Amino acid sequence: LNVGGVRYETTAETLTGDGTRPYFSSLLQNRLTFNDDAEIFIDRDGKPFAPLLAFLRTGHLHIPPALSEAVVRREADFYGVNLPAEPACPVGHIRRDGIYLSFGAARWHDSTEPGLAATAPASAGEVRAYLQFGDGSNATLGRREADGQWSALQCRYKILAGGLLLVQRKPCAQAEEARDADQDAVELSAVAIDAQFIEVITCGRVGRLEKPFHFVPSCAPRPGTAFVSQTEHNALPGRPPGRSVLAFESADSVGVMVTSSHPGWSSAKAADYRAFCGPRDAPSGDATMADPLRPPEVEVSGEGASPLSASDSLWHLEIQNGNFTRTVDFVSLGHHGLIEFVQLNVQHEPQPIWYRPIAKTCNPWMAPSV
Repeated sequence: LNVGGVRYETTAETLTGDGTRPYFSSLLQNRLTFNDDAEIFIDRDGKPFAPLLAFLRTGHLHIPPALSEAVVRREADFYGVNLPAEPACPVGHIRRDGIYLSFGAARWHDSTEPGLAATAPASAGEVRAYLQFGDGSNATLGRREADGQWSALQCRYKILAGGLLLVQRKPCAQAEEARDADQDAVELSAVAIDAQFIEVITCGRVGRLEKPFHFVPSCAPRPGTAFVSQTEHNALPGRPPGRSVLAFESADSVGVMVTSSHPGWSSAKAADYRAFCGPRDAPSGDATMADPLRPPEVEVSGEGASPLSASDSLWHLEIQNGNFTRTVDFVSLGHHGLIEFVQLNVQHEPQPIWYRPIAKTCNPWMAPSV
């Protein structure tokens, strides 16, 4: 077998088993005449096929750390291979293949804290903070500050007995030499429950992040899903502010709409995009296609990287559309939503724009009869 350029050798009995795998049975039955050197080509990713083939041979599933379990299970669904159910996550287990989100406004316990009066209320579905765990003991804690701007702290984390979690801010170089790393400021202490839920106990600034974190996996957007930005998209010079809508048609085509404060659309067109898992390189000047609606005299810097661009486990998007010339990263959360990081000023870190899914609502004329 040649699976995405990776060659595997096995027997027909291993692939078909007791006849309960129709994909491989059909593949072998429809094969034309061949010689000993012929290969059957399968246009799928080759690396995730290795643990699947080992499972067909031995009945035991082992997924190497370098591979995503979600990707392996998705490939198993394609081939019709029934893998054992995912084991229950132990207390204290955290996931790296997605982002933990905290929703709604935090409660302020100290009414005299500076910035309280400037804090705008947040709705229950508005993201207040995010937490992403990277390789080793690295983590990124992003949060919306009192002035509405977002900051991203580079942290390190520890998992203690019973699922206790400590997230500590990484000190600057001078502080690293002056004190022990165990004495770093604690940004939050929490309890991790079954890898899906983190209950915050205390945080660096009292009352700011006591809302729990919920895990949202990162994966490529599904065709047929659509998303709308929860905040006004930062307009280019000469354009009024508006909102962005992304409607994914296929694995490489997306519809892009950017609304305006005036009636009608300021931009509506189809665009090509690419979804990939792994670190995202800094955007280059060739990353976006020319937009005929964009003023030619506008110059936008493509410098900067998002706080999540270096992650090995997150899915990123590159959309070929001139409305995203200030975009340094798109992180896909599958059908749950999108995060666009926009570089507004080279002196400030990129700011996230959150996209919520557009879901169907019930038809009031088709309510069930009483």
